[in-house]
Amino acid sequence: MVDATPAAFAANSPSRYWYEGAAEQFADFGLDVLLGGGRQYFDGEARKDGRDLLGELCADADCVGTAEELAAYSPDDRPLVGFFSADDMDELEQRPVGVPAMVEAALARLQRDPDGFVAVFESEATDNAGHDNVSLERATADILEFDRAVGVALDFARRTPGTLVIATADHETGGFSLAEMEQDFELAYTTGGHTAALVPLFAEGPLAEQFAGIRDNDEIGRLLMEIVQGW
Repeated sequence: MVDATPAAFAANSPSRYWYEGAAEQFADFGLDVLLGGGRQYFDGEARKDGRDLLGELCADADCVGTAEELAAYSPDDRPLVGFFSADDMDELEQRPVGVPAMVEAALARLQRDPDGFVAVFESEATDNAGHDNVSLERATADILEFDRAVGVALDFARRTPGTLVIATADHETGGFSLAEMEQDFELAYTTGGHTAALVPLFAEGPLAEQFAGIRDNDEIGRLLMEIVQGW
């Protein structure tokens, strides 16, 4: 939860690697929903300063820790907090909970707010897959899981007029390319790092047209701020 993309929406830091500082800002922010990995940065027994952020959060929230508990969650007006692994869930071969299930639970809680909400859902799995040059089967499974999560969000948007859904990436990783292999072509990685390849940008709902065309990646955050401020 304290990795760069989600942390950027709730914390300020001179370094993306100051995980414990980001966790402290998360705990103090007053978020309605916090689901994912990274429990060790909130756990007082693991933190260097000993502050029990997990205990502080769970004192006033509905806290879950397994896929079964998340599935049984019944939304109320208390925050929803769920830590499903000590560190990054995407580093685990068998992930403790899927992204679509977290998106569904989060939206069920957030829709109770009459003033609306902003939610950020990230799948780190595809980035990790590109860095590690994992098998095509594993990379495909990660992409399909993210696709199902987007489907959950789009279904919610269609039932909830006024909802804007944006799906994009901050960069491409791994450099997937079709390489000529004798008389055929093979999909293969070209790097274990990031590339400058264009990434998809999809938007559906009010003001979706503002995301049309080719955009510099820093434009997306600015557009989001403008939309939220003027909503």
